[in-house]
Amino acid sequence: MQHDYWMSKIFDWADEFEIADTQLPRDKLQLLQMTELNLQDNSITYLPDEIGNLSNLTALDVSYNQLCELPKTFIQLTKLASLNIQENNFTIIPDFMGDFRQLKELYIGSNPITQIPDFIRNLNNLECLGIGGIETKNSPSFIKDLKNLVYLNISSNNLTQVPNFVRYLKKLEWLSVGFNKLTSLPDFIIELKHLNTLILSYNSFNEVPKIVFKLHSLERLDIDSNNLSELPNLFGNLNNLTFLDVSDINLTKIPESIGKLNHLVTLYLDYNQLTKIPDFITNLKNLECLYINTNQITEFPEHITHIKKLKNFNISDNQIQCLPQSITKLSNLKQLFISGNPLNELPPTIKAFLQTIEYVDILQK
Repeated sequence: MQHDYWMSKIFDWADEFEIADTQLPRDKLQLLQMTELNLQDNSITYLPDEIGNLSNLTALDVSYNQLCELPKTFIQLTKLASLNIQENNFTIIPDFMGDFRQLKELYIGSNPITQIPDFIRNLNNLECLGIGGIETKNSPSFIKDLKNLVYLNISSNNLTQVPNFVRYLKKLEWLSVGFNKLTSLPDFIIELKHLNTLILSYNSFNEVPKIVFKLHSLERLDIDSNNLSELPNLFGNLNNLTFLDVSDINLTKIPESIGKLNHLVTLYLDYNQLTKIPDFITNLKNLECLYINTNQITEFPEHITHIKKLKNFNISDNQIQCLPQSITKLSNLKQLFISGNPLNELPPTIKAFLQTIEYVDILQK
């Protein structure tokens, strides 16, 4: 009977916010056994006190809602290992969160809090920490003591330099410092031997920091939306890259060294000033996703049809008038975006080929 009471309270709360049964089951046994609860983007304004009775929860995601506080009963969730409360209306994160020593993942970014909570220093088991989008003037140096961190998001924090505490996070694999005001990277970045993902998007770089090309473990590099206009011919040093985003940097020429990235799977070159795609792009034998939309390309780069693994190809919003017959060689193509081009009437063979692709966007100018 006691179970029935608090469960009915949770069910009423779920109904109030029209939370789907697939997210929060209305079955009592399933509710008791539930270990993961994802309630992101449900316009939730509060959490019921009864949520503290979901004692088997190990992961809770209530991001992208309208929450401003956590109930005191929250402290009963002693098995919680992953908590995501980012993109809400929290002005204070309660200190009792410091007792959640079992937490491995904590995401509190994009809330109107004014400082990084001091209790985070107690969470020695943290492996992932998201504190991006927090308007704070304090530099939480205690983060250097979180020796197990492998993921750190400090984007959108008005940073003019990478905080010194980052140098002590020797296990770090994923670092986002995007949407800041960086113009350079510190030399200590090379000490992060395990770093495989580096997000530098939307900063104030005038050139790609040379030290980036000494990060030989990098598998993903995002340096889009900076004031670059050109790229150094040094990408061959990053032969482990599988993902590269150099979109929206006023690029007019692709450096030949990009053709040496044998493991590259995804390449973003969109929103630039490119007029052609060089032949060496066909060296990227493992490329599956290529985005060259919103450039100044006037002819379909026919040599791209030699990239046999290509699955997603976006060449929309250029100046292309015709598609070559060789496009039919792209037998693995799943998605093709060619809208926004002044295309002529397509021959029947190409029309037939396009019908075999799962998704085609072909709206013309």
